[in-house]
Amino acid sequence: MTFPAASRAGCIISNVLDYAKWRIKAWIKQSVPLNEKIVTAVTAPRSIVAPSPKPRDGAGTYAPGWVECTYEGERVLTHAGGCLIGFGSQVLNLPNKKWGVAVFGNTARTSNCAAEALIVYLVDELLGLPNAKRFEGIEK
Repeated sequence: MTFPAASRAGCIISNVLDYAKWRIKAWIKQSVPLNEKIVTAVTAPRSIVAPSPKPRDGAGTYAPGWVECTYEGERVLTHAGGCLIGFGSQVLNLPNKKWGVAVFGNTARTSNCAAEALIVYLVDELLGLPNAKRFEGIEK
């Protein structure tokens, strides 16, 4: 069986447990197989991207597989996955807080919207934002 959509770089077929262990825990602790030098190299900006959608602030930069931007003054590294129909993921790291989250869903688009809403809620909780500063939802 072939998967043309999965033949390019990326498009890893994985699960939340793998992401928790390797993409978040190893990333945050910069432990095997990662280290500070590798993390710095793969998050080094390569280009400027369009202004980040709300709730993120201003323009972002693109590194290999990561978009870097800010939210409420915090550095954010994020990546959305959805190259296979029926699978979606959203990953977000707050490096300065040593915190990360991965959310998977059963579609490539709509589950990412739900994941984004959940992630923003969790980040708002982590940052202790008052209700007046919290993001209310995606603009129509």
